Amino acid sequence: MRTVLLLLMTALCVPLAAGASALGPLLDLELPRLGGAGEASIREHLSPDATLVLVIWNSDCPDCLENVREAGELDAAALGAKLLGVNFDPGRREGERFCEERGLAFPQLHDPDGLVADMIGSTGTSFSFALLDGAGELLAIQYDSVPDARETITSALAAVALARESDRGLVPLAGMPPLGKAPRDRDGKPGGTTTRAEGGMAQGTTLVAVQQRYPRIRGQGRARVRWLAVGLADELDDEACACALGGPYGETLAPTVALLYRFDYELTAQVARGVTAGGRLRLSNEDPALLANGPIYFTNEYGSAFAELRRGDWSGRAGYYDVAFTPLTLQRWDLADNPPTAGSGGASGCGVCPGTARALSLEALDDLGPLVTFEGARVSGAPAGWLELTALYARPRRARDWDQVVPERFAYRQDLWGARAVLSRPLAGWGRATLGASYVAARDAENSSLWPTHLPPVDPLSFFHRNEVHSVDLALPLPAGFALGGELARGFRRENRIDQLGEGVSGDAWLVEARHRGAGGLSAAAAWLRVGAGFEAAYRALSYLPDTEGPRLSASFEREAWGVSLFYKDLRRIEDCPCETEAPLGIRSASGLVSLRPTGKLTLELAATQTRTELEPSRGETCDCDDLVLGTSLRWELARRSMLALDYTKIHSSGDSSGGEGKADIGSLMLSVEF
Repeated sequence: MRTVLLLLMTALCVPLAAGASALGPLLDLELPRLGGAGEASIREHLSPDATLVLVIWNSDCPDCLENVREAGELDAAALGAKLLGVNFDPGRREGERFCEERGLAFPQLHDPDGLVADMIGSTGTSFSFALLDGAGELLAIQYDSVPDARETITSALAAVALARESDRGLVPLAGMPPLGKAPRDRDGKPGGTTTRAEGGMAQGTTLVAVQQRYPRIRGQGRARVRWLAVGLADELDDEACACALGGPYGETLAPTVALLYRFDYELTAQVARGVTAGGRLRLSNEDPALLANGPIYFTNEYGSAFAELRRGDWSGRAGYYDVAFTPLTLQRWDLADNPPTAGSGGASGCGVCPGTARALSLEALDDLGPLVTFEGARVSGAPAGWLELTALYARPRRARDWDQVVPERFAYRQDLWGARAVLSRPLAGWGRATLGASYVAARDAENSSLWPTHLPPVDPLSFFHRNEVHSVDLALPLPAGFALGGELARGFRRENRIDQLGEGVSGDAWLVEARHRGAGGLSAAAAWLRVGAGFEAAYRALSYLPDTEGPRLSASFEREAWGVSLFYKDLRRIEDCPCETEAPLGIRSASGLVSLRPTGKLTLELAATQTRTELEPSRGETCDCDDLVLGTSLRWELARRSMLALDYTKIHSSGDSSGGEGKADIGSLMLSVEF
């Protein structure tokens, strides 16, 4: 019906092309309000006294999100303008959540078919905007680039104001891309211009029918090349005290000089309305075994494919997909649970984290973050504005190393189920309160074992494993920038190699946290985390160690040219567990990071983390392991979506009972290009 209406409106407007807008019938298209009830059109937001800045964005575009936030900080009225956002995410919830979290005050419309973005020329890989006068005529556009939103929009509006004051037609703006690309015909060829000469549209402008053209193909990729050098001097006596020299994230270290690369490219095609398919190509010289421990669980090291069907606020996807629930159920990395590390933007790193060495590798080009990528099927939807539902199934094939010497592995095919429901409501104008419930179950498939040929045969079922976890979580906004949050989870684990009778082990875990985001860039958080000895969640955040509890505190202060971040965490063992691998008696970590941004393209970070781990190598004896991690990182934005990073980390470890020490020097030079 929408397409028929658009074609009818276009037919009526074609004879008036000399005085019509290049956006034509899109001006009167009724679109749902993002974050509100009802529908509205672009024309309703036009004003004879102000230029309309049409901000076009989607939540899959990091550049868009930062620039949308900057656009929202503009004093539009003082610039003689009004702001209107057009979000073209397939679903509404991602855009609504971003607007709420960033406090965007200007109105937003939702265009799930991407009609406005398609007419402007935006592919959704970077920031785009358009300027419209009071009659809806297109004055200028900026599409798929990475400008400073404040500066670029302000300059464009100044050029418009100058053209009006001098009573001249608007000429192409300096620094703008070619302005004749946006309005296109059904073959994708330019069908008009965004330059408006005096007296109306420029000579030769034509108005084209607005309709979806299939297939709509989009591609985006990222290439990373990293030179890595690791030097070690390890003289720790492991027999006296189990102190170990680890990397900045707890990785196992070895002397290394390597040139690593990874090329990722994702190609998607919208083949019909609401139907999308695509694939991801992954080329890398990293160890393929990295796919066994995430965050990407691909069956084939070279990539994967997907197909997705979307109807309204519901979608079903088969193939690969990204997902994250909560830190205690299904989440790769909890950014808030780890001290800042140079080169991470002050958001991740864990100093020396026991228990993570087998899940993290220094020779990996993965980004630490909450998302996990599985292959399987996912269904998600929002049957009501206050309810979101997700259900998933996956088959991550995880290798379990029982022999660290040989390359052969014992492994099971593993099945994974998960479901999550989130209820949300605005709370007194302070933000949106959410109540969530999650369920995740991981189960090794019987009779699917791969047993190393060099080992004697055993009963495969003696290693059969099952894990379930249930969780409820709450996020509660409060006035004056305060917020409360928490999660309560219960896990169940049965592993036949522990108990041939199949009896399981269960335990609880919980987290409570208070946060405050103040004015002027100041923010702080305080939390208490308790993970019981019997609690197990196969895909919980890596830094959440069983049989520990304690506080974590963090604070940061950010200005335009510099920033400071502080972090402290103190974990204690909860109980004496006669397990084969016991939790440390305690882990105390303190860190700080200073960020300097002398220019918009250059960032320097300096960080230090001091960690003391109390161990109990034998009954009645304890020893302390001290680890100092010093890091510096220099990041330089070379050009559009390209970054050169130079990192250096120095690590010093010592044990009071061993009398020895270990030292590591890690250097890294990485070039990252997105396209």
